[in-house]
Amino acid sequence: MANTDPVVDVGPLASWVLDEARQHAVVRVAQVGAVSRGLRGEALAELLELVEAGAIAFSDDGRSIDNGDVLLHALRYLRGTGRPILLHLQDPGLSVDGVMHEGAWSARLGMRGVPSAAESGPLSRDLEVLRYAVSEVAALGSTDFPRLHVQHVSAAASVRLLREAKTLGLPVTAEATPHHLLLTDERVKDFDPNLKINPPLRSEADRLELVAALAEGAIDCVATDHAPHAPHEKEVPFEEAPFGALGLETAFPALNAGLVEPGHLTLERLIEAMSAGPCRCLGLQAPHLRVGAPADFCLVDLDESWVFTSADLFGKSRNSAFLGERGRGRVLLTMVDGAMRHVAGRVREELEGVQE
Repeated sequence: MANTDPVVDVGPLASWVLDEARQHAVVRVAQVGAVSRGLRGEALAELLELVEAGAIAFSDDGRSIDNGDVLLHALRYLRGTGRPILLHLQDPGLSVDGVMHEGAWSARLGMRGVPSAAESGPLSRDLEVLRYAVSEVAALGSTDFPRLHVQHVSAAASVRLLREAKTLGLPVTAEATPHHLLLTDERVKDFDPNLKINPPLRSEADRLELVAALAEGAIDCVATDHAPHAPHEKEVPFEEAPFGALGLETAFPALNAGLVEPGHLTLERLIEAMSAGPCRCLGLQAPHLRVGAPADFCLVDLDESWVFTSADLFGKSRNSAFLGERGRGRVLLTMVDGAMRHVAGRVREELEGVQE
């Protein structure tokens, strides 16, 4: 994402990141450029320069684009490039000082809540801006429309707006995270700082609507919203902890256990939503297996079931929302561009035996 220090709002910075990735990364790395300079929401970043440098999308991630004129002009600049704008939706006035979803549990726990309207309100405006931008292009006789992608959808009201927009044919896609698809605000009663997430875990009614939307395709894909923090940052009272939870290392087994196993989602739909689905949203080539092409696949033991512990986390951070939860489907082997990038212990032993 672009919300680094320095912010990736000019072409040379994007080029440097991608050059470093080509030299050192063991997986494919793509760069998202900023929509506005310094993520301040006031003036556009060097959008076309970033496109030429290889940025695949644009976002002021972590901040909403509160200025509608900035969003409209960004959509105008990016039409014809195939690059979507990724939206973090958060009304700053409605969400100020909120630490969890506003509802029965925030009232019971005595904590300031963030209403779902803090997400659905900005979405309604942004979809109207998109509709206007699309109508401009259509008036010119073109179908080269700009696109919006909605990040980490959490509220049922947002799902309703997305369904309506897609019915109208607007070029909008959306994602949901494992924690919003599986967990609710009731879990905050234990005051676990790892469950302090932005947008917050919402009600069971919201969660069920997200699951239904993912199953039917109104939500296009799963994204982890992976947000690592140092242990000492989360080892504070809930209200003082930073927002964010890990997502990469538990995404598939958590969703497989929580949605596929009980029959709420098919395995085929989950795999599609975690592979080809995100690629379509970003305008990238979907993964495929083809004779003569570099191998890209992962090998999963769908029968293995276990409870997540910190031993399952390979990164430096431990702020997973799923510690103590059950997962199903151990990833044993990951191939990227024909090279083994992740090999589970028992598979490594078997491979070494074959090589011997």
